[in-house]
Amino acid sequence: MRRLGLDLRAFTRLEARKSAVHESSLSGYNKAKEVSQVLAIRLARIGKKKKPFYRVVVMDKRKPRNGRTVEIVGTYDPLKNPAEVKINAERVKYWLGCGAQPSDTVRSFLRHQKIA
Repeated sequence: MRRLGLDLRAFTRLEARKSAVHESSLSGYNKAKEVSQVLAIRLARIGKKKKPFYRVVVMDKRKPRNGRTVEIVGTYDPLKNPAEVKINAERVKYWLGCGAQPSDTVRSFLRHQKIA
């Protein structure tokens, strides 16, 4: 092993990583089904400090609030009086049909605009 430049600990870590990758590739779950269960329609903040502005986005539930999004489907500006909500109803209906779950706030926006 020393000739290859690997000590025993590094070699065992490498082998463990290889076996973990092999086991995950053999698992027989349906990836499309998993994706449909973890999508969320929620708000992502893009405003400055003390000036909130939000995008209504479709993203993986497991991602952070401002993480990578699948699609931007609207905006929400709470500073305007009354608060301005713009939502692309057609795209929201599509994502709801795909199994995306709206957050409580987005659900109230959808009810108010009679989308869902």
